[in-house]
Amino acid sequence: ELSEYLDPALRASKRGAEITSRLLAFSRRQPLAPTAVTINELVADTIVLLGRSLPGHILIKLETPDQPCTANVDAGQLENALVNLAFNARDSMPQGGRLTFQVSICSDFENEVFDEPPTATDYVRIDVTDSGNGFSKKALKKAFEPFFTTKGGQAGSGLGLSMVYGFVKQSGGFIRLKNFATIGAQVSILLP
Repeated sequence: ELSEYLDPALRASKRGAEITSRLLAFSRRQPLAPTAVTINELVADTIVLLGRSLPGHILIKLETPDQPCTANVDAGQLENALVNLAFNARDSMPQGGRLTFQVSICSDFENEVFDEPPTATDYVRIDVTDSGNGFSKKALKKAFEPFFTTKGGQAGSGLGLSMVYGFVKQSGGFIRLKNFATIGAQVSILLP
């Protein structure tokens, strides 16, 4: 008899814990456990996980250099951020499309605008590019605000990109959202 009441209560408490975790990440107060992480490998492992979670009509591609790209980050939080970005991309491609993860090492940002000007050092850059609908002008301005969502009804909490933003900033990094002229969007993350 009690399971009729316990199951919804457990689901609600798990959802509340998830929202609290995302809010903490957004406000940069969630404790991170950074370690030296080979980003190429973490992204490749995340893609394997995503291959089982995304619909078959979305082609996932990985582009990485031959040399290891290492950053000092919380591996679990970076994986969560990549999964959030992939699920947002999935939602922008209801008819299917292409999702590309590109990892590189870079230090030149002369013609690029991130949320703040990056300091002069080397970064591991992760570009997540999709062939979906892109960001609306409103979404480009408000995407990192908590509870802002372009998905109607129960489809989204509006915490995905704000959680990604909080993780990136707490990790000492930078982030950028970009639309392409023809189709698709890109989220770029720089991690020192």
